Amino acid sequence: MTGQLMDKDARWKIERAIGQQVQQLQAKLPAEQELDEAIPDVSNLPNINDLAQFFNQLGELRNDLMHAGKRENALTAETVEAKARELWEKLSVLLPDAKQDNKA
Repeated sequence: MTGQLMDKDARWKIERAIGQQVQQLQAKLPAEQELDEAIPDVSNLPNINDLAQFFNQLGELRNDLMHAGKRENALTAETVEAKARELWEKLSVLLPDAKQDNKA
């Protein structure tokens, strides 16, 4: 799977699959709804709910960064940095090898 990270189509499918999982966690997509066959079913992966929550939080941080100058109550640089560090720690728990790879 990691060998496909540079494949835009493969990334899109996984992003969509995790996005659907996020919608199910937020009760925006019924669990019994039939999923698009082009998108892999990730519902049985270990820690999928944790991964979906991480994906959602990462998306929220990305949106905050992209729209900070155009929003009320924009995040401070310190808050952005703290959230990024928090997400990095969560990622290192979900994917323990990721933290090690970054140090190499």
